[in-house]
Formats: sequence, structure tokens, C-alpha cells
Amino acid sequence: MTGFAAGLVILVSAWNPAVVAERSAATTARWLGLAAAAVAAVTIALFTDPILSGLDVSIPTFRTAAGAVVALTGARWLAGSPPRPDEGSATLLGFIDGATPAVVAAAMAVTAVDGWWMTVVTTAIALLATLGLQRVDAAPGSVAWLRRLIAGVAVAAGVALIYAGIRAV
Repeated sequence: MTGFAAGLVILVSAWNPAVVAERSAATTARWLGLAAAAVAAVTIALFTDPILSGLDVSIPTFRTAAGAVVALTGARWLAGSPPRPDEGSATLLGFIDGATPAVVAAAMAVTAVDGWWMTVVTTAIALLATLGLQRVDAAPGSVAWLRRLIAGVAVAAGVALIYAGIRAV
């Protein structure tokens, strides 16, 4: 799984803008937290090569592991509603909503295969999609269905990433 479309599907499904939009009130402080989470994920992804070299992990092996994390996260979103953290500052809660293991693993996997620019662009698209979902007046229940749809895509993308990692070994 390489290329812009694959990177976009993997990162947007790992971020799942519908989940973040459901959990996060559209406040400036929450948006600062989400933006900080996106910057943190991209920053960690920029160091993918040294991190994987230091851990002595090959790119195909990491892609397999990242696929498992994304697929399991998607399965969790399919199984039930996401947890709703509601204590703490709005900025911290926004960061928690965006900086998940699935997002960081997906960002690192995309960077390892397609380069840092792909991670920057697809993470920005996921962040903008979240903003769009928070700004529109959606019909009751439609965001929950969109969350499930993206969760299904996350499961499929995770399995495809696992397959691609195994085939590359």
C-alpha cells in the first residue's frame, strides 16, 4: 500500500474525524490541542528512520504492526462508542483526541514508505475534515454512522497494511 490515496485512507481512517468531532466541542482551545496532536504525530513521524533503526525494526515489520494497531482501533470504534474524556483543560482534551497510538503508528508507517510530505498533507486533510464535521449541522445520528463507516475503512486499511507488510518481508 503506497501512494497518496493509500496514505490518505490510512491516516484519515486512523484519525477518524467523526470520532474526534463527536468527542470534541468546537472551541478554540480544543482546536489548539488537535493541532498540537497533529504536529506531534508529524514530528514523531519525521524521526521514523532513526526510531526504527534504533529499535532494529524493518519497515515491513513496522507496517505490519501499524496495520494491526489501526485495524484494532477501527474494530473498537465499530464495537461501541468511543470513550469521552471530559476532565481537564480543553487544549489537553483536544490533544488526547488527536494523538492516539493509531494516528502515530499510521503516520510513521506512511512516512517510512512514502516520505514525510505525504504524512504532512494527509494529516492536514484529516484535521480539516474534523473541522468540517464540527462546523456542519449534521442530522441526528449521521455522525455516528459516519464514525462506523470510517471505522470499517480503518479495519480494512489496517488489514491491507498488515498484508502489505507481510508481503514485503
